[in-house]
Amino acid sequence: RHIDIDENPEFPISDVNEFYPQLALKGCQKIMPGLSIYDDALGKDTTVDAGYYSSTSDGRPIVGQHGPSNAFVLGGLSGWGIMSSAACGELLAQTIAGSVPLPA
Repeated sequence: RHIDIDENPEFPISDVNEFYPQLALKGCQKIMPGLSIYDDALGKDTTVDAGYYSSTSDGRPIVGQHGPSNAFVLGGLSGWGIMSSAACGELLAQTIAGSVPLPA
């Protein structure tokens, strides 16, 4: 169910469903079953934070070597981090191993 929150909310948000952390955890378990180890660990003081919404000016992620030859970056996935990070990580790992070049 959708929870209405002001466009510019004051933090912490006080009128969010008190069971939201548990609901979010159950939803995440659909794609990451290992999260079930946290089922009994969430209390009323638990908060849910999806993280920073990082993006680039052209909307494309930053993936590849940056700075020193042994430093690599995978970021700027904007709102698609959970969904695309595994594929981007696999691509970056294959690139580091020398088997697949990064697309231009």
